[in-house]
Amino acid sequence: MNVLKAFSIFKKWQQSNMMLLVVGRCDSGFMEKLKTYKYRNEVAMLGYLPQENYSSILAACYALVYISFYEGHCLPLLEAMQTGAASIASSSSPLPEIVADAALYANPIDVEEIANQMKKMYRDENLRSQLINEGLIEAAKFSWDAAAEKFMKIVMAASSK
Repeated sequence: MNVLKAFSIFKKWQQSNMMLLVVGRCDSGFMEKLKTYKYRNEVAMLGYLPQENYSSILAACYALVYISFYEGHCLPLLEAMQTGAASIASSSSPLPEIVADAALYANPIDVEEIANQMKKMYRDENLRSQLINEGLIEAAKFSWDAAAEKFMKIVMAASSK
């Protein structure tokens, strides 16, 4: 809901044609509030997407807004960085440790701060480009091959004891 509220503030400030694409499942309370939301025609509910569609959406998006209260799961941010998407993430989770300088951060309970980060991303193309470049560098540090190699080293070390 806070991203939706922040999007309202952003739309008032910018009066842009930017849309909010929501991927994944939303609870019935969110869907009910969306029915009366002023900018409901500028919110697209995409639900769960097959990986190839999800990757295409990330690659085409202006920015991923991944604001969560408790999320320690950074896969959406890593996927966004790999596709060359800029990101806005929650500052109150382990995400900043993983994503480093490759995203803008906002307190998930501070609607105004989330909206300000949306505005900053929208208005500053140089910043957005910098975040994309940083994201590509950070994402290169993470791969399934590297994770498998580290896992095998741990298994081999444990089995030799």
